[in-house]
Amino acid sequence: MFTSKSKVDFVPNAQNPVIHNDDDGTDWDVVSWMNELSDDPEVVDLLWEVMGATIRPAVSWNKTAWFYSMSGNNGKGTLCTLIRNLCGRGTWASVPLKAFSQQFMLEPLCRVSAIITDENDTGTFVDDAAALKSVITHDPFQINRKFKDPRTLMFHGFMIQCVNEFPKLKDKSESMYRRLLVIPFEKRFEGHERKYIKNDYLHRREVLEYVLYRLLYETDYYELTIPQTCKDMLADFKTYNDPIRQFCEEVLPMFHGICSRGISHTTCTARGCRRTSLRVALSASTGSRRIWPLCSRSGPNGRARRTRCARRGTWIARSR
Repeated sequence: MFTSKSKVDFVPNAQNPVIHNDDDGTDWDVVSWMNELSDDPEVVDLLWEVMGATIRPAVSWNKTAWFYSMSGNNGKGTLCTLIRNLCGRGTWASVPLKAFSQQFMLEPLCRVSAIITDENDTGTFVDDAAALKSVITHDPFQINRKFKDPRTLMFHGFMIQCVNEFPKLKDKSESMYRRLLVIPFEKRFEGHERKYIKNDYLHRREVLEYVLYRLLYETDYYELTIPQTCKDMLADFKTYNDPIRQFCEEVLPMFHGICSRGISHTTCTARGCRRTSLRVALSASTGSRRIWPLCSRSGPNGRARRTRCARRGTWIARSR
């Protein structure tokens, strides 16, 4: 039973068309153009996989792709145009990240199978990421509709967000981070733009038919590969999004993995004072519960134990 159909016809043995431009004497084909989007072949392969994920909405990819670059003219928007044309009109919606923490903004998800957003505001802050996480992993969530009763929805599809600056997420859990796939666009085509690629070539039937054939016939995957450069970008985002993590990574390494014999802490009680070799002193707060796993992994052999200051109620982590 078919539950959905691509707007582009599947043509067996479709060939990669080469388009010649008489005005500038250039030849263009979609495979060569994709290779130009990144100098990392693994990133190029991942971009092909992301395109395939958008036309296979029934697969639980459990990831959202963030096309990231601080500058423009790098191909993000042009690639999104190709993906939208591949999906077809009426099968995708543009829903920015900030909309996931706002009322009445997720209603379009009732009738689409892809989220493709070209632009997100700089300085975006996502206060409530519950719906965002559910959309990524195809879990049920509740949407509010104007003048109608709320309803529970399970979104089956893939989400692509283009960002020129990392957003801030209130949810700093690994449950959130494991859903993110940050793909860097490090090339820049300033002064070398060929607008006819976006406005003409990527709309041509023969180009779309070849792309669809390549994605459905020449590939076979049910998980997205994650290149090392994407892992590094996610690590950068974690540091940017979490000031406590940033503190651990930037300040504490100066003390040789947090624990140093030359650093000590004096704990005073009614019975007297004693000097304790410090790893780090943490207040008994939400921040301490988040910083403790980060600190304990950085200690000698990852081993540590905590004592409690009787007078101030402060957790003190020290080496064995």
